[in-house]
Amino acid sequence: MNVLKYLNKDVFKRGSLLGLQLLKAQFLKIPIAVNYDLTWQCNLRCNHCYFQSSVKELYGKIPGNNNELDDQKWLQIFKYHRKLGIRSAALTGGEPTLRMNLIQKAVEIFPSVQIASNGIIKLPIFKVKKQPIYWVSLDGNKETHNKIRGANIFDKVIDNIKNDKRVLISTTITKMNYKEIQEVVKIGYDIGVSGLFFLTYTGYPNDPLLLKGEILKKVTKSIYKLLREYGDFLLISKKMWELYINKEFVSSCIFKRDRVKCYYPNGRRKFCVMGNSPLLCENCGCIVPIASHAVTQYDSETIDKMSRFPF
Repeated sequence: MNVLKYLNKDVFKRGSLLGLQLLKAQFLKIPIAVNYDLTWQCNLRCNHCYFQSSVKELYGKIPGNNNELDDQKWLQIFKYHRKLGIRSAALTGGEPTLRMNLIQKAVEIFPSVQIASNGIIKLPIFKVKKQPIYWVSLDGNKETHNKIRGANIFDKVIDNIKNDKRVLISTTITKMNYKEIQEVVKIGYDIGVSGLFFLTYTGYPNDPLLLKGEILKKVTKSIYKLLREYGDFLLISKKMWELYINKEFVSSCIFKRDRVKCYYPNGRRKFCVMGNSPLLCENCGCIVPIASHAVTQYDSETIDKMSRFPF
């Protein structure tokens, strides 16, 4: 990978604009983005689901639909946050496409929308100026993905996202799939989506799915190899991967500083997108605070990638 291509005026200009957005948000005391869990419900039960884990810690079980904000209340919240000046909304869950009508309203209200989905329900083309970014989970080859997701859905997901340039594949690396990350990148590249990014599994200390020791070293070697081979297709930089490992970003995490606010489906505030406990910070593998921290460090490679696929 040629790092010199990132060292130009355009990249630093875009970096300055990103930095100014963060400073403006800090000065005005408003978030740069909001994350909404639209629903408790999901059409899968995945082995590594941080959402279900955090909800069960709060309530002991997954609440029913009657404990979700209705469409009108969500719409009021969307409009209120937009009026404050918030431009970016991330729609998660549960499975947000189960409330497609709310997705439609969000893309009409916010200039930038990201939708995190398992890809089972195909996302329509919306009648708006700017289409949302569609983060679709892909956890391994067909056998591994279906095993992790607990259902035979790999082929359906691939068919739903093929040649869709709104799609960024999201791959969470765990002990279950770390040997397949090169295969996943090739699959994503071959089916014609816009790019792929990695998360490392976020869990409590001693969670058996966490990447540690020799396994983490092997993953790091694979990541650097993929960066050389796939370059701009990967929405991750060398600096970002270093942060995944050293956790330098945790103390200045944008969730901790309320630069991004998160809400459960009943409107309750949430600690961060990964869950509801600061105990998760020790093993955080969330791309959002990592990318934000790398941008504030004026890492040119990160700035270039984030400006092309902003969160």
